[in-house]
Amino acid sequence: STYEHWDQVLQSTADHKSAFGKIFNDCEVIMGMPTFCFWEQICELHPNASVILTVRDEDEWWQSVKHAEHLMRKDLPGAPLRYGSAMRRLEKFLMPSYHKYCEVLRFAWATTLGAHALEGVNLNETIARNSYRKHNIHVKSTLSKHQIAQGGPRLLVYNVH
Repeated sequence: STYEHWDQVLQSTADHKSAFGKIFNDCEVIMGMPTFCFWEQICELHPNASVILTVRDEDEWWQSVKHAEHLMRKDLPGAPLRYGSAMRRLEKFLMPSYHKYCEVLRFAWATTLGAHALEGVNLNETIARNSYRKHNIHVKSTLSKHQIAQGGPRLLVYNVH
């Protein structure tokens, strides 16, 4: 299982180069969470990689985030975005595999939407939208500079309509 390596990365208890070497050993394609939280470190290890940045209209993105949040707070078994130390301890004890998944999910959501985005009853729309904009700008500017200077990694922007 790569979870132990991911857990070390998420907790900053391991060198990401070593952990990513073990996680992505012989991989040709990686995607999804929590890889998008570490795209820069992964690009350092794989300088010729292509990166696909998926973008969409911001209002459509926000509606999608709100829908996913609703499902993960209320409708899915275990409500993975709910916080509370007692529930997490119970989750860890009774459903260890599900707890591992939830920890990765919570990390990815908090990283993507802002560190405190999940602490309230509802997501903070302003913070989440700012995080979305900043992420897209940062990816584009970082990879554009890298492309010009070193010829890779290539940035492909996919606009979801």
